[in-house]
Parts: sequence; structure tokens; C-alpha cells
Amino acid sequence: MKIILMGDEFIDKYTYCKQRTNPESNAPCFNILKEKEKPGGAGNVRECLLKFREKVVLISSKDNLIVKQRFLNKNGEQLMRVDLGNKYSEASINQLKKIKRPDVILISDYAKGTMTKKIVKKLKKFNVPIFVDTKPKNLSWYKGVFLIKPNAKEAKQMTGETDLIKAGEKLLKKQKSSIMITNGGKGIIYFDYLTKKYFTISGEKVPFKDVTGAGDTVISAFVHYFGKGKSILECTKLSNIAGAISVQHIGCYQPSDKEIKKIYYSTELVKK
Repeated sequence: MKIILMGDEFIDKYTYCKQRTNPESNAPCFNILKEKEKPGGAGNVRECLLKFREKVVLISSKDNLIVKQRFLNKNGEQLMRVDLGNKYSEASINQLKKIKRPDVILISDYAKGTMTKKIVKKLKKFNVPIFVDTKPKNLSWYKGVFLIKPNAKEAKQMTGETDLIKAGEKLLKKQKSSIMITNGGKGIIYFDYLTKKYFTISGEKVPFKDVTGAGDTVISAFVHYFGKGKSILECTKLSNIAGAISVQHIGCYQPSDKEIKKIYYSTELVKK
């Protein structure tokens, strides 16, 4: 399956520290133990899709990447985060002129400037299924796409509703798209635009470490299994498992098809 991926790309930097006495003041003081970097945002989505052995073309801003630096203790618990950079210039629409028609389009829009209404209109002209993970700010651009995936907090912000069922139904009607609301350990609620019905996939308690990149993992897995011809229900169940695997690791983690299916078919998380 050929996928065009567009959106805001980041560098996730992890700095592991050990606290020590500050000789100058009562402010915290740390020694750096080690540092590592991982792709974040659309970069993490690309890594997820590559792990599934998909063919991916990533189009993003040509600016220097925003760095999200997380300071952690030796156990991986976050102490603080510092963002280096906050905004991108828009991606060049000329990049799309060189791209042949894909099978699907996946948009990872963190509202940092890469995506614009003009670019979205151009993408819609490919006339293929478009899957979108967007912040509330740019929601109106994505009316009529195949699927929009907000998390619970974003769905409430997008609609002003506190009840997720009401929020999903309002988004379904407003956006004329299927809606998949991820709700952390509580699972996923999927609202199907064709049937105008919804179903819920329950979450399971897993050893939790970090939610970073879990939403990227969920939508990447959904797109992958959609391309494999799985039903919407199966895609949702499998992507729910992918997210549950992801949060058991510090930083962005890309589960393999083998890891996901092992749990799926053993019914450890999904009860057939």
C-alpha cells in the first residue's frame, strides 16, 4: 500500500538525569546520565508505518525540526519538558505535484503550521481515503475525510460536550466523517459515518509508562489494517491493542504486526 503522510514532524529528546545538591540555591540541580533522540509527531507515524512494512512518502515543513526535550529521572519518570521551537512554515504544495496517486493519505496535524487549508484541498483531489489526527484548531479543514481521530480531551474541546457519545455524534454530523475517539485506558469509541452507529472497544489495564506517541501508533495501525482489508471493527480492535503496547514503553514505540496479532489472537486484551 502506498501512503502519503503529511504533517508536523518533531524530534523527541530524552535526557536522563540524577538529582544532586545545588550549591547555589534551593532550585533543583541534576547531572545528565544519558541522552537519546527519537522521531516524533509525523516522524513517529512514519516509523510506525515502516515497522508495518508500508510504503510511505512523508511531506513536512523544510524548517529545522522542533525539539521536545523531556528530562527524566533514572526510572523514566518525567521531571520537566522544554520545547525548542513552536512553529513551522507551511509545507510546499509543489511537493505534491511530484507525487503519484496514493492508496491512502494520512495527516498528522499538530497545528504547528505545516498543514494549510489550501494543502488539504489539494490532498482531497487525489480522491482516496484520508485519515486525520488533528488538533481542534484546524478541524474545519477536514470535513468529509474518511476518518478523524481525536483523543477524549480533543473531542470535548471540538464540540463543547463533556459526554463522549454526544461529542462523537456531534462530530459525525458536523464533519460528515467517521470519528474514532481514543480514550486512554478506557479504550476507543468508533462512530461510523455510513451506518450512523457507534461501537466501543474496551481498554485493558496494562503496565503503563508513557503516553507519548500512543495516538500516532493507534492511527498508524488502523491505516495499516484498513489497507489489508480488515473490517472497521477489526481495525479498531487491532489499533486499540497497538496503543496499549505503546504506552508500556518510555517514549514513542512502534509495535510490530507480530506483537499486535499475538495479543489479538490470544485474546489477552481482546475478548472474542
